[in-house]
Amino acid sequence: MQNLTKHLCIFGVFIVIVIFSISIISCKSQPEVSAELVAQVNDSYLLINQLNYLVPENIDPELNLALKKNLISKWVDDEVLYQAALDDGMNLDEREKFLAEKYYKSLLIQRYLSLKIDRNYRIPQKEIEDYYTEHRK
Repeated sequence: MQNLTKHLCIFGVFIVIVIFSISIISCKSQPEVSAELVAQVNDSYLLINQLNYLVPENIDPELNLALKKNLISKWVDDEVLYQAALDDGMNLDEREKFLAEKYYKSLLIQRYLSLKIDRNYRIPQKEIEDYYTEHRK
């Protein structure tokens, strides 16, 4: 009888630990999602500011709404497929990784140059003529 009581006590403690663990896990705080949430696929979120990055400026308000609806739908489709690819263990090959890195670098270079180059810079006509005269054959 003592063995049975001892086993029941151990089993009871085990059940309490399991229930406590489950409650801790289920109470795990979800990442805080902004009120600006537009769409969600599992743990991926599309926020309004990200959606706005995709919409050209100065677009007609009616077109803006239609475009945003299409972009949201496309984002959801893409995210579902992306997550399916990850679940299947897919990854980029070396060539694709190189091309992605090259594209990233070109975007950064473009941004750098646009910030550094004064778009209002004008070369004086006299300087052009002097250069031409000096380098003429």
